Amino acid sequence: MNIILYLCSLTYKIDFCRFIKPSITWVLSLVKKDVLLQYMNTSTVNTILFIDDDKVTNFYNRKIVNKYKKVKNVISVDSGKSALEYLLNAETNASSIPDLIFLDINMPGMSGWEFIEEYKKIDPKITKNIKVILLTTSSNNEDYERSKQIEIIDGYINKPLSVNLLEEIVKEHY
Repeated sequence: MNIILYLCSLTYKIDFCRFIKPSITWVLSLVKKDVLLQYMNTSTVNTILFIDDDKVTNFYNRKIVNKYKKVKNVISVDSGKSALEYLLNAETNASSIPDLIFLDINMPGMSGWEFIEEYKKIDPKITKNIKVILLTTSSNNEDYERSKQIEIIDGYINKPLSVNLLEEIVKEHY
């Protein structure tokens, strides 16, 4: 507010500045501090890529992301192979590189683990800022332990995704 008053005093007569100071103070007092902080600390994600062979799960995940409202783009693919193709094509368009990948483990054709091995081969210029979260129905403790051993995996969560889980992930990583 001091900056506003200083600029005001450079531009307008002092009388006008005396009028504007109480007005600014009054407007700021109307804004709830917690609401203001919430908007100031809002983290947004440009693009999320879901890799899951189940179309219903992909549909559900899109709905969750749309409820969260802090993600600009949601991409869903139904296989690890399609995801690799998407990422290689994204190399030519940096704005389509995802910030966050949610990866299912148990998929036909190429499992999540096989995808990870191929993902490691992609140019690090593309993958360096991408966070990979396993989103799975697997209750196998070996899958969880294996995920902790792989450096590029940033998290492991059980389905279903929820707005609260998504919010926690975004807060933790962005």
